[in-house]
Amino acid sequence: MRSHRRLFGALQIITPILVFHALLIFAVFKLIDSTNNEYIPQTDSIYAYTYKFSYEYSGNKWDRIRSEYLAASHIVPEDVTRGITFDDIPDISTWDGVKKIYVRNDVAIAEKSSLKREGEVFNIAVPADTIVHYNYYTRMLEEFGYQSRYSDIPVLDVYKYEYIVFNYDGLRYENVYAEPDLYLYYEYDPSTWDQFRMDLDAYYEDKTDEPYPHILISVDGDSAAIQQKLVREYPASCYVSKEFTSTWKTYRRNKLIITLVIALVLTVAAVIALEKLFSKLKKRI
Repeated sequence: MRSHRRLFGALQIITPILVFHALLIFAVFKLIDSTNNEYIPQTDSIYAYTYKFSYEYSGNKWDRIRSEYLAASHIVPEDVTRGITFDDIPDISTWDGVKKIYVRNDVAIAEKSSLKREGEVFNIAVPADTIVHYNYYTRMLEEFGYQSRYSDIPVLDVYKYEYIVFNYDGLRYENVYAEPDLYLYYEYDPSTWDQFRMDLDAYYEDKTDEPYPHILISVDGDSAAIQQKLVREYPASCYVSKEFTSTWKTYRRNKLIITLVIALVLTVAAVIALEKLFSKLKKRI
């Protein structure tokens, strides 16, 4: 009977503490998890880009995300500092499942800016996925006057079109169905690749910065397998895709859950230990 009273008394102390800590941990989980809000692209294509800071592996956000994706996918690359360069694009285009590669064309972007300054009227095209699914990383919607992070592009049956075309009338951009005057992304073709590279090198010849590739990979196969191969071969580049983002988000969430469960278990153990300590002290008194 006495032992039952002691158990009941201990539960009266422990239960409110456990409930409070469980609620606190749940609140912390929801708060931290709410920051894990990367949009998962609903497309099989893959967007990848490399810039000079990628090679430095300086502990920034992308370093952490890549490291967590590698851990989640059990991938151990041979060279963690290797990123996609322009020289790698012809080889990637031959991989099984890679349908097309679109490369951001800085020469065309500069020409567009020049036409815009001169008040010219022109039509400009971008691959559909760069604006529908990867706008946050390409800034395309902002370029064409849309401010939302993941806006719905005002075009009917967007998935029927490889490119989305905008007309600039000297004041603003308007989505149109017309032949473009400029393509902001070059579609990789072995027969025109050398000329594209020469034009790009000539454009950057008198500039202090260097060109770095932004590419959209159109997939006709196993997108997850291609993404994993990309990360294995070129781990220092930045990636956005359904496979990459969803795998990373799941890993991040599971890691958070494990951390909070451990915290809860340690809290329970501490409360029980304290209750036993108080019981012993009461007996001595």
